[in-house]
Amino acid sequence: HDLVQWVWDDPLINRKKLLYKRQICSYRVQTQIHDQDLKDIAAEFLILDSYSKGVGGGTGETFNWELISKVKRKFLLAGGLDPSNVVNAIEIVKPFGVDVASGVESSPGIKDPQKVIQFIRNVKSTS
Repeated sequence: HDLVQWVWDDPLINRKKLLYKRQICSYRVQTQIHDQDLKDIAAEFLILDSYSKGVGGGTGETFNWELISKVKRKFLLAGGLDPSNVVNAIEIVKPFGVDVASGVESSPGIKDPQKVIQFIRNVKSTS
């Protein structure tokens, strides 16, 4: 079950080539959004992530979760999540799931097994 992941505001993406593929779309949140703002995103999975100019993700920066408080569509929350804030994020945002990258790294690109385990434990503690 291959899926293609792409960033919604990436000007280089050829969306026509993606039409018949299973998709994960990362939408970088800058302002308040509603379901209507996401209606053109046909991706099977939607990731709401923090916005950093010129970077598609993995910045380790969170964003104001109030900006997505009106979104009812199922989504994964990303953007600066780590073992210390993921429980709070889940309780406030109530996402379908969470996405983590740099938040469980000991140095850029190197995952820390203990941080990964703690992140998973913390996520499971919310259910």
